[in-house]
Parts: sequence; structure tokens; C-alpha cells
Amino acid sequence: DSSVEELDVLKKFCASFAKICNSFKSLTFSLETELSIEKIPYLLDISDNVGLTYDTGNSTSYEVSHIDYIERFHDMITNVHIKDRTIDGNSVRPTLGDTDFDLIFSTLLKNGYRNPFTLQTMRERTGLEKQTILNHAEAIIEFGGKVIMTDHHLDRVEGKTRLLNEKYGEGSAIAYHMDVADPKSVQAVVNLIDKIDILINNAAKD
Repeated sequence: DSSVEELDVLKKFCASFAKICNSFKSLTFSLETELSIEKIPYLLDISDNVGLTYDTGNSTSYEVSHIDYIERFHDMITNVHIKDRTIDGNSVRPTLGDTDFDLIFSTLLKNGYRNPFTLQTMRERTGLEKQTILNHAEAIIEFGGKVIMTDHHLDRVEGKTRLLNEKYGEGSAIAYHMDVADPKSVQAVVNLIDKIDILINNAAKD
């Protein structure tokens, strides 16, 4: 059992983890926790290089108040995991669960959040990675975003972006060649992009 909900166990964890944080002051440790809002300050007191990862789906499943959490800890949130779950705990495709993304994003914006987002989602099953990434792309576009898809085989993503542009309008998605094993190839694509708000790493077998 890895739970630290019990106060004595939580205090022991904090004391032990503080040694690690203090040994690596150049790193930021972003903790994703299921602790109650009242106990989270114990984690933030560990060290000045400790922050919070806010998981939208888990918070929904545990019926945490998104507004209360974000407004209390907004200056300590270093990363937001975008995930959808139902109240009973099932992970689902973004926008199909009980997570109120409009409320979460508007509250983050209101409180000045400018740190990274991670799209942490379930795939339907192994072997359907390509369909899963299309589902992710559609969700981003439906929320007003613009999708950039890369692959070391350009034709693989050109077909997907063509489908997205046909469905959502020209310019909704762009395809670039990129080999993630080649730093120069990665940098060449980065140079073409003004800003990245959401980065998805999707390893496909199909």
C-alpha cells in the first residue's frame, strides 16, 4: 500500500523525500497526489523545488472541487495532466467522461496558469494507437486548438491531417517530417513553430 493519507505516514514520507529534493536543487519535483486539499500543504513544505501536478481526470473521479484546488494551489501547479474519467473511476476518451474541462481551463486561465499541459489519456487497446491519436487530435481541435502531427514517414501523418482538415476546416492540422532520433530533425520542426501548448508522445505499433 503506497498511500500516505495517514498523517504519521505522510510526515515520514515528507522527511525522507526532503533529502532527495535538497540533494537535487536544480530539479523541480512535480508531485501528483490523491491527498485531500487540507493535507497537500505538507508536500509543498518539503522543499522550495516541489510543485504539484494536477490530474484533471483523477480529481474528477475523486470528486475534488476543481475551483477550490486550482484557486488555492495555482501558483504551485507546475504541470496539468489532461485526462478524462467518470465519477466511478473509468478512464475514457477526452470529453466523454465527467471532467468539466471548460471549468478547469477557465479557472486555470483566471489564475494565470502558464505552465505545461500533458495529454495523459487511455488508448482503446494495444494496436489502435493510430486511431487513439486521431481521437486526441479531434478533441484538441474541438476545444479550439491547432494540431501539428509529425512522423519520420511524412505520408503517415499527411493522410491524417488531410482527414482532419476536411472535417474541421483547412489549417486545423499540419503535417511535418520529424525523426525523433535525430536532434537536427527535431530542431528543424521546433524552428517552424511559434508556441507549443500541448505535447503528445504517441508510440504506434499499427
